[in-house]
Parts: sequence; structure tokens; C-alpha cells
Amino acid sequence: NMTKKHASNTLKLSALALAVSNALLVAPVDAATITVDNVGCKLIDAIVSANADDNAGVPGCVSGNGADTIELNADVELNALHSDYSGLPLIESEVTINGNNHSISRTGVIDFRIMNIGYGANVQLNDLTMSNGYTDGYGGAIQVDQATVTLSNTEILSNGGY
Repeated sequence: NMTKKHASNTLKLSALALAVSNALLVAPVDAATITVDNVGCKLIDAIVSANADDNAGVPGCVSGNGADTIELNADVELNALHSDYSGLPLIESEVTINGNNHSISRTGVIDFRIMNIGYGANVQLNDLTMSNGYTDGYGGAIQVDQATVTLSNTEILSNGGY
């Protein structure tokens, strides 16, 4: 009787050890490159995916964990307010947006800023043009709240506010 009980406990412990070791062997997903094509993945969804940092993301946009890179493969036209007086979601993480000589612009009659960068975020904007953002407050193109923003070969054109 003692032998059967000991064998059963050993089997349970071995199964538990295997489950724990398998969980530890699953490689964490690192930062992702999210490609915006305005078809399967729109810029709004790419930003939501980059902010998620849980590898869940938005269907159509891959997502990683950490400093994601968003690649624009098309111009982006924003014609509706998304949130916080901006056309895009609040950026709350470390993100690089490579514009690849494309543009992000506000179209239509509703006034809003293009981008809002939240507290503690670190954003790099490369090879991009941002235009036609407008707000009655600060930051027609970009509003920054105690964050780091680096512009490289990026133009801010025809934006307004005070």
C-alpha cells in the first residue's frame, strides 16, 4: 500500500515539474514590427497593439512586448476624432514610427490634433510628414505630456493651436 502511494506522489510531482519546466521554456515574444497598410492593419489599431505589450494586439496587426516599431506602407488620413481630442489613440509606450516618406494628415471638417503622447512614453518619428492637425489647445500636430519624442527627417506642416 505504501509503495503505490509513494509511486502516485512521485508521478504527480514529475507531472508538476514537467508543466513548470515547459512554462519556463516558452520564449517570451519580443518587440514586434507592425506594418500599417490601411487594409489589414490601420494606424489606430497598430498603436493600440503597440500599447498593449501583452502580445494580444488587434486582429490584423501583430503585437509584441516592449519597444515596437510601426512601419507605414501608405499615407494615413484621419477624418474622425479618436480620443482625447486626437485623431489617434494616446501613445503610452516605447514606439518607433517609420513613415517611409508617407504622411499622417487630418482630413474633413472636424478639428483635432494628430497625435497625443502620454506620460513617460518614448516615441521616435522617422521619415514622416504630419499635417492639418488643429486644436483650441496646445499641440496641433503632437501634444506631449512629460514624454520623450524624437523627430528624424519628419516635417510638421499646416498645424494649428496655441
